[in-house]
Amino acid sequence: MSSQFIPCYVVNLATDQTRRQIIEASLQEKGISPIFFDAVDGRIMPEDQLNQQVDWPRLKHEYGTLTKGEIGCALSHLGIYRDIVQKGYPYALILEDDVCLA
Repeated sequence: MSSQFIPCYVVNLATDQTRRQIIEASLQEKGISPIFFDAVDGRIMPEDQLNQQVDWPRLKHEYGTLTKGEIGCALSHLGIYRDIVQKGYPYALILEDDVCLA
């Protein structure tokens, strides 16, 4: 990995291609080639899968009540963290697909 390479992950629902196109164009204008990560959509995740992924008592104790969408967002970030570790990147940038870049 080049010392100048910083991987840039973008969390994006596969169903939201408009957001993907907008953020991809914005990043490419700045010379950044994003790595798109298909976000977990907790709103449509089957209950049994959700229950396998979430420690409900701990979640409620530490964070209070979260929506299924918020849980999906957290699971998406965890998936990216795992990818960063697996690929051995010392650091990375993670963006949501609705970020506003200056």
